Amino acid sequence: MQLADDCLDAFVWSNLAVLQMCLKGEENSGTEISRFQRTIVWVYKMLFDFCAYDKFDYVEIIKNHSYGNANDKAFAISGIQTHKFLTCDELTHPRINKNEIKNIILGGGQNLLSPERRFDAVLFYSPEIFK
Repeated sequence: MQLADDCLDAFVWSNLAVLQMCLKGEENSGTEISRFQRTIVWVYKMLFDFCAYDKFDYVEIIKNHSYGNANDKAFAISGIQTHKFLTCDELTHPRINKNEIKNIILGGGQNLLSPERRFDAVLFYSPEIFK
């Protein structure tokens, strides 16, 4: 396997963008809180606590605001739903190309990767990238 020049992408999500994805994630049933609505509550509470107290306890926030539902997939969103937010020229021609990997992974860090993962394996077995 070899990395293409345009192999990396970088997207920075603001708090507002995450909330917007939640708002557009699914329709409201009107009878019970959805997992996206729970996520909005959690993000709001975390931001509120951070502004008010300079810290927040995400474990407590999630535990106390799950409304009797499982929370392991509270912010699971499909690629079909995220595609409209990610569609742009940078998706096919990212700002960061493969030659920058050596400036991101420093000090021999590539030797600490786990080659059983696809991307790690490509980096691990591509020492020329780090020359």
